[in-house]
Amino acid sequence: MADICRFENVYKSISKISVLENVTLSVPEGSVYCIIGDRLSGKDFLLKMMAGLEQPTEGTVTPIESTYGLMVNNCGILPYFSVREHFEIKRRALGIKDPSIVDQTMRDFKLDRISEIKAGKLVLELQCRLMLALALMGNPKVLLLEEPFQNMNFQEITETKQRLLSYRDTYQATIVIATENAKEMTGFATHIVKLNEGRSSAETAVADIDRSIPGYIRLSATPLEEAKKTLNEMGIYSYQTKSDHVLFIFERFSDAELIKSTLEQHFITVDECRVVYDSIDPTDRTLRY
Repeated sequence: MADICRFENVYKSISKISVLENVTLSVPEGSVYCIIGDRLSGKDFLLKMMAGLEQPTEGTVTPIESTYGLMVNNCGILPYFSVREHFEIKRRALGIKDPSIVDQTMRDFKLDRISEIKAGKLVLELQCRLMLALALMGNPKVLLLEEPFQNMNFQEITETKQRLLSYRDTYQATIVIATENAKEMTGFATHIVKLNEGRSSAETAVADIDRSIPGYIRLSATPLEEAKKTLNEMGIYSYQTKSDHVLFIFERFSDAELIKSTLEQHFITVDECRVVYDSIDPTDRTLRY
């Protein structure tokens, strides 16, 4: 099976700050290729390099040559344009003459009822849905997606995974996902590579992922309901309540200290806030909003 892109000993620096160091990887055609890393790991730069939108400081990148759809956080959303206008802009950029694709895509992603709302007024979950829909528009051969499941509940995550796998099979596409939530990739990704401080590990077997990736943040706090409100204000929604003062957080693993200090600033008593690497069942989860 051919590779759609390759990285060989790639380094990337921004203003003398190292973002990626000695990254070597190749993405097989037809795979669901997952890049695991925290928010500062440089995984968004990997996606942009795959698309040819960023160049390495050192090393060699063979970028994607076929059509691609890109979903990178904080990119592609025009806050003063409506949902419909986003699809119209994308349709014209792709040279698609049939205007009905706009309404069809909005219906497929359940965005038709908010078509005239400005994107900047949407909650984060809807902005993410909009970016994902835009990435799939035009049926590209490669999808480059950063955190496509963020702020979704379990049913929405399941439906989105099914949509992506169906898309891959229908269009013989390749899917590359960059995320810090490794648990969501179990049973979904065909290939996994982990970024640690900008360095790539050897490709990880999917069956071994629970032994090498953080599982959750264990938070013990009082009062817990006030802690949940503060977490939501921080943009953290993926958690499960375990008792009257303990919950597990399934995202933002690199921010455990920030979570603790923020809660304490809100006069919430934090007895414990630590990353746990123990394996848990990723389906045993309630995503609360």
